[in-house]
Amino acid sequence: MKNRVLLAGLLLSFSWQVVAKQQVVLVGDDDYPPYSYKDPTGKTAGLYSDLLLKVSAAMPDFVIELQAAPWKRALDDAEQGRVMGVYPPYKREALRPWMHYSDPLLVETVVVVCRKEVAANYQGASWPDGFAGLKFGNNAGFQTPGDRFFAMVKEGKVTLDEAKTTEQNLQKLAGGRIDCYPNDRRAISSEIARLKMDPGDVVESAIIGQEMGYIGFTSVRQDYAYMDDFIKAFNETLTRLRAAGEIPPLE
Repeated sequence: MKNRVLLAGLLLSFSWQVVAKQQVVLVGDDDYPPYSYKDPTGKTAGLYSDLLLKVSAAMPDFVIELQAAPWKRALDDAEQGRVMGVYPPYKREALRPWMHYSDPLLVETVVVVCRKEVAANYQGASWPDGFAGLKFGNNAGFQTPGDRFFAMVKEGKVTLDEAKTTEQNLQKLAGGRIDCYPNDRRAISSEIARLKMDPGDVVESAIIGQEMGYIGFTSVRQDYAYMDDFIKAFNETLTRLRAAGEIPPLE
C-alpha cells in the first residue's frame, strides 16, 4: 500500500511538472524550404523548425508549439498580437518597429540568380543599382532584396512581380516571365533540385550579403505575460546548446 501511495505521488508530481510548462506558439513560413515549410503530412519542417524543437526540448519551463502560415499572414498576425512570435524574419527594425527579436538562429547567404541569357550581361554587377531595367521576382512579404532595391522599384528603375513561394518565382524565371530573383542560396538550390530544373539555366549573378534569421516577437503584450521570461530562457538555452555543439554555429 505504501509503495502504491508513493508511486501515485510520483506520478502526480510528474504530471504537475509537465502541465506546469508554459506552451508558446510560434508561427513559421509555410513555404520557405529548406528553412521553414509544411511537409506532405502538414507538419512543420525545415532547418529552423529542427533548431527550435531542439531548444524547446532543453527548456525546463517552456514548450514550443510550431505552426505554419503564409508569411504575410504570419507577420500581420504577429503585428496585431494574434500570435506571440514568428520565424524566421530578418532584422528590419525601421520597417517593423513593432517587432523585437530573439538572439540569431541561423545565417543565410542572400544572392541574386538570373536567367542565363540575362546573367551573361550582368555577372558581377553591383547590387542593386547595376541591375536597373530588369524585372524581378520576390517572395511576397520578404524584405530580402534590401531597402535600396525597393526604392528603385518606387522610382521605376526596376520592375517587381512578386509570388508567394520560391517554387513559383523559379518557375517564372524558367519561363522568362522575370529576369532575376533574389533569395537565400540554400532556398534556391534546394528548390532547383526538387523541381529537377537545369542548374545551368539559373545563374548566380551577385551576392547581396548575409542575413540572420530570428524569432520576431509582437509588441502586443497583454496576452503574453510570460514573453520576457520566455525570451530570456530561450536565448540562454540557445547559447548553451550552441556552445555544446548541439545546434549549428553562426557562420
